[in-house]
Amino acid sequence: MGGVVAAAGAARARAQREVVSLFMSNNAVGADKAIPFTTSRHLEQKCFDRFRDLGVIQSATNGGYYLDIPAYDAYRKGQRRIIVVIMLIALAVMTIGVAVGIFAGNL
Repeated sequence: MGGVVAAAGAARARAQREVVSLFMSNNAVGADKAIPFTTSRHLEQKCFDRFRDLGVIQSATNGGYYLDIPAYDAYRKGQRRIIVVIMLIALAVMTIGVAVGIFAGNL
């Protein structure tokens, strides 16, 4: 089960990188530089839609889209915070497990 979850997470991260890379490589970082977005990959479309919902990708008057750099930076910062919190919780659980093992005489 863990391998499937890891693979799904890796595929999602790759799709996010692909979507962001498309906008960055085309310098579509402002309304005046907006580009159309099309993809045949379902996961990339889901990432694009999520980024639109979060305001990371904005629509322009020309019908195209662009990457809002400050919003993308804020999104990335939020993702890093979540990862740090998860890692700290895991560390706390492991520390408690070791402490319980030591005091119970199991280690």
